[in-house]
Amino acid sequence: MKITTESKVEGQESTVVGMLKPSTLDLRPSTSAFSLIEIVIAMGIAAFCLVAIFGLIPAGLKTNKQSLSETMAAGLASRIAADLRGTPSTTNTSFLYAIPIPAAGGTNQYSFFLRDDGSATNIATPIGVNYRATVLITAPAAGNRIADTASIMITWPALADPNTNNPPTNFTGSFGTVIGLDRN
Repeated sequence: MKITTESKVEGQESTVVGMLKPSTLDLRPSTSAFSLIEIVIAMGIAAFCLVAIFGLIPAGLKTNKQSLSETMAAGLASRIAADLRGTPSTTNTSFLYAIPIPAAGGTNQYSFFLRDDGSATNIATPIGVNYRATVLITAPAAGNRIADTASIMITWPALADPNTNNPPTNFTGSFGTVIGLDRN
């Protein structure tokens, strides 16, 4: 059913033609709803996406833990390097970690265990010890005006290689650096 209205506004004529809206009491089924199949397919796609996202969570957590361990190890190595660099040439042992520094022409390897707060211990206890530090210092021959070299290696977990007499070989992660020490 079409309705036509006419109105005159100061000499202009306009005509509006439109359809009547169906009554709100119309009980015919609507054709704009989703069917059950469409809803099941949409839920299946959503479930597939959620399973894929949840599958990435363990990998993300593992990467986060590894990153935290590497950052902590880098900080500990930096602290050891600062301790060695701050040791005067007249002293044969570092102040903070008591690392023995060899005489001219000598080499010394020293290993110890570290807690997260940077404190050291020579005993590998399972509580609180997470890292192992191995420091290899090589001093030049007497009379040579070259720097001592110190190789610092931080490995974790600490208890993977509890024997401090041997270099670490059985570890999950490691961080290493080499520094020069001016002890002339």
